[in-house]
Amino acid sequence: MEYIKLTAEGNVGVLTINRPAALNALNDQVIRELNEALDSIDLDTVRCLVVTGEGQKAFVAGADIGQMRGLTKEEGVAFGKLGNDVFRKLETLPIPTIAAVCGFALGGGCELAMSCDIRLCSDTAVFGQPEVGLGITPGFGGTQRLASVTEKLVPVMAIFYICGSLIAIGMNAENILPALKSVFVGAFTPQAVMGGAIGISIKEAVRFGVARGLFSNEAGMGSTPHAHAAAEVAHPADQGLVAMMGVFIDTFIILTLTALVILSTGVLGNGETGSVLAQSAFNAGLGTFGPVFIAFCMLFFAFTTIVGWYYFGEVNVRALFGDKAVKVYAVIVILCVAVGSTLKVDLVWNMSDMFNGLMVLPNLIALLPCIEIVKKLTKEYELKK
Repeated sequence: MEYIKLTAEGNVGVLTINRPAALNALNDQVIRELNEALDSIDLDTVRCLVVTGEGQKAFVAGADIGQMRGLTKEEGVAFGKLGNDVFRKLETLPIPTIAAVCGFALGGGCELAMSCDIRLCSDTAVFGQPEVGLGITPGFGGTQRLASVTEKLVPVMAIFYICGSLIAIGMNAENILPALKSVFVGAFTPQAVMGGAIGISIKEAVRFGVARGLFSNEAGMGSTPHAHAAAEVAHPADQGLVAMMGVFIDTFIILTLTALVILSTGVLGNGETGSVLAQSAFNAGLGTFGPVFIAFCMLFFAFTTIVGWYYFGEVNVRALFGDKAVKVYAVIVILCVAVGSTLKVDLVWNMSDMFNGLMVLPNLIALLPCIEIVKKLTKEYELKK
């Protein structure tokens, strides 16, 4: 093989993309040799595979644009499929795979790194998908693998947020009991009951409670069945239990901890609301680390939410209008993200509430015919236990 080196150091295999003059760019020959090298690995002796690039400048600088420029439409489709198939083979190897990244990992190089189980990066590592600026979508499965990376981030970030919340609450431990007392006193005082009797408080409580409840766990919206349906489980009820656990973690753990942080730090009543109030609470609870902590959490939660919701929408657009409509949908999503980031927060919340409500109504109606199916599957699951 001209561009791929496969060596072994004990039980560790080392696969090197050896095309440094072209920054290890991927052309048809490199990908075919990569496929050949993966097929030649002796899985009885090699227990781990390290994938890297020759030289210090680049891991893999992407697909070879010079070669791609001369491809016909059919040849371009075949090239993308070849890369997809080979990267999928790497992704599904029954041994751990590690991408040792030094320098540029762009386009196909970024997708190659995402195909590995673990990514170890030098100080010079740079990741990106610059092909989108040329009007080219990531062709080797990068979009799908990015979603798989985010699904690993969410549990880690949830644990990180829970730990940070517990630390903030612990640093204000003397205020925990007064905070819990204020919750019950505020809910059951005569003033609260009277306000509820008038009807205004109930109306507002239902309006904001339902709206924020949908945001916290999406129960009843029909937004997450696509992800649950893609899971491979022995019985549908197994995944149903996972979905229910997600609602519990979101609502009863994450939100309760957030409320306790706000109450125990004493920032409630300072005139702030929403995410700004939560930021103030963590600033007060964690000191100088508070702004960094909450910004880090919000960045990753927002990023994974955007990626996840994009996927849910793409599945529906493809089912309703076909593959050609997906590109139009992608452009609309990008515009909404860009414009939404410049609008006032209250307007964004109101628009989100409206669209969430439009999702809930047809979904709840569609659930009614499924009742008998749910009953049948539940009985099957209980009999198997």
